Amino acid sequence: MKKSSKTRLFYLGILVASLLLAVALMLFFPVRVTVLNNEPDENMTPYGAIKSTSPLDLCMPSYVILEGYRDIGFDLMLATFDRENSSRYSFKVYGLEKGKKSIFTETEFSSAGLTDNSYKSFPLSSQNAGTSKLCFSLASSEATDKDSITIWMNGQSEPVIKIAATTNVANMIRLAAQRNAFPLGETAVLGLFLIYLVSQFWLIGYLLITRPDAEKEISKSAHHQRADRRRV
Repeated sequence: MKKSSKTRLFYLGILVASLLLAVALMLFFPVRVTVLNNEPDENMTPYGAIKSTSPLDLCMPSYVILEGYRDIGFDLMLATFDRENSSRYSFKVYGLEKGKKSIFTETEFSSAGLTDNSYKSFPLSSQNAGTSKLCFSLASSEATDKDSITIWMNGQSEPVIKIAATTNVANMIRLAAQRNAFPLGETAVLGLFLIYLVSQFWLIGYLLITRPDAEKEISKSAHHQRADRRRV
């Protein structure tokens, strides 16, 4: 093998190794994604005072996939009725799957100091994370009509919440494949981007190997043609 060909193969090897490293970083580098976002809208309404005689217990209408996610945050929009409150509340987020309950978080907090119409964040445990019907409850043993808070419901009768988590592209592709989401959705776009990236690197590598040889052949052919014309 000629020295020039060995040199091109060496650089091609570096190119392929760099490509594999870049793809690995893209697939497994942690990214922050929005898992669920029930946005507020102009038709949202308060749920009603959550007090000792009327606790809140709601489940999302569709299944929420939390498998493979970590650092999960559950942000719930609360309303204080534009007043200062002091009652304490217990809050719980849990998943329901075939009648089995998995607790993601269970905590208590004071309504004192809460800002009206703002989000309160609750970290969720990823230990029991999977695919389940996501539910949450909010209750107080001491809240009254004049000392209570509530949540907001948007125009689709959904609680105004945001769930964000840390994951990676590889996990997103795996989950999409499990629920047969291809070829639609963000995951498919990411997959197509990876395919495009690989094809571009392959094209560059191909040109690095074949183009110099092709140019030499063209140069030799032109040289022979000029020599033939001179002999004629």
